[in-house]
Amino acid sequence: MPAWTLLMIGLVLILVDVLLFGAASIVLPILAFGAFAAAIASALGLDATSQIVAGSAGAAIAVPIAYFASRYLRGARRQVDEEMQFTVVENNERLGIRVRGDFFTVEAAGPEAIKEGDTVRIVRFQGVTAIVEPVTEPSQRNA
Repeated sequence: MPAWTLLMIGLVLILVDVLLFGAASIVLPILAFGAFAAAIASALGLDATSQIVAGSAGAAIAVPIAYFASRYLRGARRQVDEEMQFTVVENNERLGIRVRGDFFTVEAAGPEAIKEGDTVRIVRFQGVTAIVEPVTEPSQRNA
């Protein structure tokens, strides 16, 4: 297969991962890395069998890289203390919070509406969305 075709396949896989899954998938980048490795083999003039072997080897090498990269990128979600409070901000017409520099859209855990400027606490993460609850003042909790 021509090298440019394999490069395009790899780029399409990366774009699909970023645009549809918010770069949260680890399978598509692994496949893209395999396509890039096969493109290199094709550019070197190797036959189809060698391209398949190179693509498989590239994908196998990408597995631990993608695994550790995904763990690193998800680190911001795991480093949130239950008592941490965040202010809801608007970013590109979406409400969300910033956790260690990363923007997460928010969704209310209960019936309360969340609006810009509210102080919230994270209940859990559901994918790339932070499920939050408003922080109430001690005087309001007893009411």
